[in-house]
Amino acid sequence: MSLRLYQDLAWLWPLWGDVSDYEAESLAIVDDIKLHVGPTATRLLDMGCGGGKNDAWFKRHFEVTGIDLSEAMLSHARALNPECRYLQADIRDAALGCTFDAVFVNDALLHMTSAADLAAVFETAFRHLEPHGVMICVAEITKESFVQDRTEVSVATTHEGAAAQHVTFIENHHDPDPADDTFEWTAVYLIRQDGRLKVEHDAGTAGLFDLPTWRRTLQQTGFNTLEVMRRFDGEDYPTFINLKPG
Repeated sequence: MSLRLYQDLAWLWPLWGDVSDYEAESLAIVDDIKLHVGPTATRLLDMGCGGGKNDAWFKRHFEVTGIDLSEAMLSHARALNPECRYLQADIRDAALGCTFDAVFVNDALLHMTSAADLAAVFETAFRHLEPHGVMICVAEITKESFVQDRTEVSVATTHEGAAAQHVTFIENHHDPDPADDTFEWTAVYLIRQDGRLKVEHDAGTAGLFDLPTWRRTLQQTGFNTLEVMRRFDGEDYPTFINLKPG
């Protein structure tokens, strides 16, 4: 899912959701790591960290390393979390030369548009985990939960000097072929500054897998998997807590 949001329009990312919006999810992940790894868990790898909004909470509990393919998003993450270490890498084949007590991967999984890509991400996580470490991933959108033509609207206002900038984010999901493993992600950004309107468009293809595919792929990677449902912002999300055998 190659999006302008991660390239020339990356400057919009800090406006699309406040860091506080990530608190509940992030702290639930922290609790899971401490429960399943214990107090020895000190090092966390955030795969597909984006602009680092989850890391703003993770860094209060762990030494955080984040990887992402978008250098523009990594710039946001470094500015938000100067205490953390950020590296440009593809989560399908990253080789960092070190291991971690825990790995987290979330929104970046939507960029995986084939079962082979999904498996590659899980294998990368497995390689970077210590024995008895845990990888936690969230199945944000699955075939079971997908809503055709779901459209969400959010707004943000920022002030730079005397100029006010107002942005309306419109996001739409559409699946033209329910038989395959992808859907279309489309966004429109209405940007108003100094009374002038600029309209920007963004679109890409995202992965859409059923839960049996998630379960089978995690098990084939070698994880011992626990599946739970977590509720954030009024919605339930399948969350996979994956332990690497010792």
